[in-house]
Amino acid sequence: MKNKKLIFIIIALIMSFGIFKIKADSGWDTDFDFGGSDFSSSDYGSYNYGSNNNYSSRSSSTTGSSLLFNLVIMIIVIIIVVSKYKNNKNYEGNNISSNSFSDINEAKLKELDSSLDIKALKKEVFDIYEKIQIAWMNFDYETLKKYTTDELYNTYESDLKVLNLKKQKNIMKDIESVNTKIINVKIENNIEIVSAALTIRMYDYVVDNKNEVTRGTKDHKIEITYIITLTRKYDKILEKCPRCGADIKDIINGTCSYCRYKIVNNTNKFVMSKKQNINQRRL
Repeated sequence: MKNKKLIFIIIALIMSFGIFKIKADSGWDTDFDFGGSDFSSSDYGSYNYGSNNNYSSRSSSTTGSSLLFNLVIMIIVIIIVVSKYKNNKNYEGNNISSNSFSDINEAKLKELDSSLDIKALKKEVFDIYEKIQIAWMNFDYETLKKYTTDELYNTYESDLKVLNLKKQKNIMKDIESVNTKIINVKIENNIEIVSAALTIRMYDYVVDNKNEVTRGTKDHKIEITYIITLTRKYDKILEKCPRCGADIKDIINGTCSYCRYKIVNNTNKFVMSKKQNINQRRL
C-alpha cells in the first residue's frame, strides 16, 4: 500500500510538469497549458499496480527509505529532462507566426505549376482548414473524408469515436484567418505537395453532455500557427488552348478569351495530409 502511494505521487508530479498534455482542436493538436483544472486522469486510462508487478516484487528486497530516496532522485532527473526538452523545442515560448515565414518565389511557383496562384492557394488552405475544424466539431465524417487523406481521416475518425463515447464535443467557433504564407510547393511521384504556414484565431474548448466546459476556456480566443500540408494527384496542366493555341494566361474562368473554347484543366482537389501546431498563445 505504501509503495502504491509513492507510485501515485510520482505520477502526479510527472503530470504536473507537463509530460501529459491536454489537447483539443481537430486531431487534438491544441495544447491547453494555460493553467486551471483541465486535467482528467480518465483521459489517459487507469493505472493497474497488481501484486505481480515489478514494483511489488522489488519492494520485498528494498527498504522503504531507500525506495523513497530512489524515487526522489528519479523525480529530479525527470524534471530536469522535461525542462530541457521543453526549452529545446524551437517553437515553445517563441513568438512564431506565419509572419516568421516567407512566401515561395512566384517565378518558382509558376515554373512548377503554372495553374497555381498564390492568393487563391492561400484562400484554399484556410478554407480546407476551416471545413475540417467544423466537420470535427460536428462529427461530420463525410466532410472529413472529403478534405483529408485516408491516413489522416482514419486518425480523426478514431479520435472522434473516443470523444463520442465520452459524450464530449470539441467546440471551435469564430475561426478567423490572421495570415497565410505558402512556404513550399513540390511535385514528387506525380503528387503535388503544398506546405503553408497558417495563423488563425478561434475559441476552442471541450464540453460534456451538460454543455459544461471540461477542457480549455470559452472566455478567451487562442491564436495558433500551423504548418499545413496539402496534397493532390498532379496532372500536367495545359499550357496552350488546344483549339487556337492562345497562351494559358489568356484563359479566363476556364474559357479561352480568343475562341471561347471551354478548357477543362486539372480537376483533382487538394486535401490535407498533415497539420502541425508549431506555436500557440491565449489572447
